[in-house]
Amino acid sequence: MDAIFNPVGDAPNVWHPADAREAYLLKRRLGRQAVYVAGGTLLRTEWEAGSRSVSPHWIDLQRAAGMGEVFMQTGGLCIGSQVTLGTCRKHPTLTSLYPLVGKAIRCTAAPSVRNVATLGGNVCSGVGDVLPSLLLYDAELVWQNEQGREAPLPLREWLELRAAGALDPDRILLAIRLPERADESGIRQASGGDDALPSLLRIEVYHKVGRREAFSPSLVTTAVSAEIDAAGCFRQVKIAAGGGKAMPARLGALEAWLVGSKADLSRLPDVYERVMEEYQPAGDIFAGESYRRKTAASLIAADLWQLLQQTASEGGGRYAEPIQQRNALEGPSGRPG
Repeated sequence: MDAIFNPVGDAPNVWHPADAREAYLLKRRLGRQAVYVAGGTLLRTEWEAGSRSVSPHWIDLQRAAGMGEVFMQTGGLCIGSQVTLGTCRKHPTLTSLYPLVGKAIRCTAAPSVRNVATLGGNVCSGVGDVLPSLLLYDAELVWQNEQGREAPLPLREWLELRAAGALDPDRILLAIRLPERADESGIRQASGGDDALPSLLRIEVYHKVGRREAFSPSLVTTAVSAEIDAAGCFRQVKIAAGGGKAMPARLGALEAWLVGSKADLSRLPDVYERVMEEYQPAGDIFAGESYRRKTAASLIAADLWQLLQQTASEGGGRYAEPIQQRNALEGPSGRPG
């Protein structure tokens, strides 16, 4: 093993592996005495809070080759796990094709933290505020194990396996893949060009509710995209929710119930109730499960209400991408539900 070792007095031993495989083998050898470190922002928060002890061995992933780039490949966009949130937010291809990812990042931490924190770290936390937007775009994760690079694993499946404790804890996240968006291709084809307006009404929205207006941990996060077709029915409905310590998840039952159904205001009370049933938040001293559930239900119902209002007032041809971060003390006022 050729990893560079830098001892510094009584400070943790820092290792600098050349690539992901070397880092993985090093972690297997050092075991629980070692921890992977990239941006280190979450680890520092846990160390300062006393919820995690400082490991004697740090395995620095920032110098490992092949995990720090954003590039297009056949079938979609690939984002290296070591790419910082700040870089992601400013990347033109990422923010153009997958706008909610950039908007979720904008609501995550302070700018100085985003310049250090990595997208891989936000994902691996299992509760990162960017996760609902990645779920909305059917993101896949590429991992490194002892044998090498694994086949892409859907983010939804990884979250479920993580919750069940059925994963190799030493695996290294190499990249996040965002599949090519069939709906975006269809819109460009139907509208006759990238600059033309789409022929179908559509909305794509991300919300973060925190205890303060900015730089605050989330209580609730939601991401919604939906269309209304020429027959007046919902299609391409995708809804995800998370926030706090809750595992972000797609609301698959609600999506299936909406797709193909008539887009009508009378359905919104049922949308609210179905979110209340399907969304499983985790309460804490700042906000209980009931508050988080009601907030998510109100936001999601409001997003669909907005789409229906566009249908009534415009009759087609608008693609809305609003974003809001609300003060939790105020709540989603003015919203249906």
